[in-house]
Amino acid sequence: MELFKHGKVYDFMAIRVYWIAFSLLAVVLAFFSVLVWPKPTYGTDFKGGTEVEVAFTKPIDAGAVRTAVHNLGFAAPDIVSVTDPVNPNRYLIRVQETSALDESKRGGHRRCAVLCGVRRFARRALPGVGAPHR
Repeated sequence: MELFKHGKVYDFMAIRVYWIAFSLLAVVLAFFSVLVWPKPTYGTDFKGGTEVEVAFTKPIDAGAVRTAVHNLGFAAPDIVSVTDPVNPNRYLIRVQETSALDESKRGGHRRCAVLCGVRRFARRALPGVGAPHR
C-alpha cells in the first residue's frame, strides 16, 4: 500500500499561508473559549465568602438549614450534606456574601454570624433538634 506515489512532488509550502491563517484562527478561538466562554465557576477560595461546617445532634433537613441561612440575609446559600457514617447530620454551608450584618453587629467574624444564626434557628424553629456543634 502506497500513501504517496514515488516521484510525485507535493508542494506543501505553496499553501503555507492558508495553514498559518488556520492555525492562528484556531489559537484565537481556543483563547476565546477558555477566557470568555464559558466562564469558569470559582469556589469560595477565589470568590471570597464564608464556609462553615455544622453538625447537628438530631436529624435535620437541608432545606431547613438553607431557610435558616437565607433568613439571616444571605441571598444564595449553598448547603451540602456531608457524608459521615459517624455523624450523619453534618452540613457544609457556603455563602458568597461577606455578611448581611454590619461591622458593629458581627464584630468582624462572618463565620460566627452564620453559625450563630443557624444555632438560633435550630433552637427556635425546630424543637427537638440539637444545636450545631462547632
